[in-house]
Amino acid sequence: MIKLNNISKAFDDLTILKDFNLSIDEDKIVCFLGASGCGKTTLLNIISGTLEYDSGSIEGIDNNVSYIFQDTRLLPWATIENNIKFVLKSNKNINVDQLTKKYIDIVKLGKFSDYYPKQLSGGMKQRVSIARAFAYRSEILLMDEPFQGLDYDLKIELINAFLELWEEDNRTVIFVTHDLDEALLLSDKIYILDGRPVEIKKEIEINIPKRERIKQKDKLNDYRKILTTIK
Repeated sequence: MIKLNNISKAFDDLTILKDFNLSIDEDKIVCFLGASGCGKTTLLNIISGTLEYDSGSIEGIDNNVSYIFQDTRLLPWATIENNIKFVLKSNKNINVDQLTKKYIDIVKLGKFSDYYPKQLSGGMKQRVSIARAFAYRSEILLMDEPFQGLDYDLKIELINAFLELWEEDNRTVIFVTHDLDEALLLSDKIYILDGRPVEIKKEIEINIPKRERIKQKDKLNDYRKILTTIK
């Protein structure tokens, strides 16, 4: 379990977090949902260790954290295959070639393994980014608006690819978004963030199997109504 205990963070006179508390269960997908600028990414960066907090403590996180960004941050000089191999090289007693092929095949890019990032579409780059994040041996995966700017059909394709990887290799996932559909389709639990300092306005647990959500979105209507009426 990940525990944030009385976390506070300010930038000069602007207080983003003050005595913020949260517990996250292992191997679940949780979402921080809120408007742009509400503090979601600040909170995610604190959890990742890339941003220091002013006071408080965090339990249950070591240094092995994967991160999927909105901008894919692939190595431009490396092929798809070598982008994934790059994060596998530190693992001992594994077949790097076999695992690389496995991850590339899961995200359906087997025909493009020798392509460079500049030769790929935005959606293909994000597929590589997702595959690379799962290839890296971590217990926690963080995502910052990973599907922003993509059309709906492409977004569903990427969510399916993500779920296929996650179902095979469960790990704790924390992601931030302002997109209601993304939150509803992926999350086990949604935290609505708002205010300054940031507060959890509501916590919603979704008990519908994720694969059913994508095929039958009408099952999410009750949750959607709850989320859209929160003020």
